[in-house]
Amino acid sequence: MLVIGLDEAGYGPNLGPLMVGGTCWEVPDWATLERLGEITCEHHSTTKRSPTTRALWGDSKQIYRGRQDFARLEQTVLASCAEVGIESSSWHRLLEETGADFVSQFALLPWYQDHDPVLPLSSSPEEIRHQACMIRSELDERGCCLHRIATACLFPPRWNELIAHHGKKSTVLTCTVLSLLVNVLKAEESSECLVIGDKHGARNAYAGMLASAVPESHIEIQHEGNAESRYRWTFGGRSIDIRFCVKGERWVPVALASMTAKYLREVAMRVFNAYWCRHIPGLHPTAGYPQDAKRFRREIDAKRSELGIEEHCLWRVK
Repeated sequence: MLVIGLDEAGYGPNLGPLMVGGTCWEVPDWATLERLGEITCEHHSTTKRSPTTRALWGDSKQIYRGRQDFARLEQTVLASCAEVGIESSSWHRLLEETGADFVSQFALLPWYQDHDPVLPLSSSPEEIRHQACMIRSELDERGCCLHRIATACLFPPRWNELIAHHGKKSTVLTCTVLSLLVNVLKAEESSECLVIGDKHGARNAYAGMLASAVPESHIEIQHEGNAESRYRWTFGGRSIDIRFCVKGERWVPVALASMTAKYLREVAMRVFNAYWCRHIPGLHPTAGYPQDAKRFRREIDAKRSELGIEEHCLWRVK
């Protein structure tokens, strides 16, 4: 049973990229897919000496609640990447190995052009290897295989271009997610698969956009509603079940996609903040979400103008 999970990070902010993650798994059956969430790891609390047991994969919003959780997020993502043979020695290399189209986008973004942080940032290579060994052991025991992690990214200039074209940010998100899905499907040989994605805002209807993503495909609408929208998508002789669900991160393939997207975005924001803090001593970093992003934009505006950087290169219009 081939299962593909899809999710994003950075849909709401005005600063920084939208990142989309996709993961591809082979699992024996539905029951095993449901039990993947039982895989746990030891986490050493910052306030307690004794370790606590937590789910290895989960909703990135629950896993990463602040900088103190970054190491945990990093260990899981980089260990999962190691499981599929992805080189993660630096941020640019990780973007490249997961298929993100980032090089052309960086042409207008001086904070990224010559700044490629070495990974891991907050963990040791030994911790990553330990986590990777644990993942391999747990998956082997369940007869499962994680064999692909893929990403897509939209930095502000590209995001703004697509907003101008499509008008709605939910449409930009759905187009980006489906483009990544098509790329993953083209790399897989399985005749049938299940795709699970987190819902895109308040969108319930995806059939038209699925048909546009692959014009020669056939879409059968099984259900469209607030909690879940389900489709049977057939193209190229392949039969694909697709579900867009509220709280889709309860499924491990979606959870790891969410964590991967979140990790890549967090590294992007660290590089972005470091650039502006070098130019403006005492500047407080931002996570990029609307209220604080407006503060940050005001505080860097004079320096941005002095450096000759157009506002559309860093500010997302929606």
